[in-house]
Amino acid sequence: MKRTKLVITVCILFVGIGAVLALYIMPKIYEEKEVFDETQNVEKPVVTDYACWQAYTFEEAIEASTTIAYGKVKNISGTLLHEVPTPDGQVYREYYKNVTVEVLEAIKGVAADETTTTYLELGGETEDAIYVLEGVDPVAIGEEYIFFLNEHGAFMSPATLVPVSDGVVQIRGMIQPEIPSEQQAYAADAQSEEYNLQQYITAIREELAE
Repeated sequence: MKRTKLVITVCILFVGIGAVLALYIMPKIYEEKEVFDETQNVEKPVVTDYACWQAYTFEEAIEASTTIAYGKVKNISGTLLHEVPTPDGQVYREYYKNVTVEVLEAIKGVAADETTTTYLELGGETEDAIYVLEGVDPVAIGEEYIFFLNEHGAFMSPATLVPVSDGVVQIRGMIQPEIPSEQQAYAADAQSEEYNLQQYITAIREELAE
């Protein structure tokens, strides 16, 4: 299906608290509500926002995260809406989805007996448009990730949502551990930025223990 594309440029510095949280700092006008049935197959414009994300090293991402978990996406809600007042008297609208994640390994901020956690994914679809963030890949049901999340369940930058496929961690951005070559269980490639899953999780745990 061909869709037209509308580009809106927005540059916001997300410092530590992640992408979503002007919504939680300011009082809500309305409760969250589902705004659209995405099963409808209707052509509509794509509204793309651009953001300036804070860069994290491996160590900084671990320290700043409230939750770190290796998990599989089990369910994705329909598009939800938060509406908040702005200082100039306008209403700011932000669309997002609640993603239910099956916890395969709890690393930080998740109790050992917790079987699921929630990830807040920015973007969504309304009757009029599809809202996306440049450089942010939506998660997919059945796919696995290592989630580095802030206190609200949102990622701190796109680089802190790390895909995992067949036991291989697909590193993005700067959250790459330093593992001596003689200790590598998987030959990491600097260009493809891939690491063995358990080796990567072990590196996180070792950093947390310091």
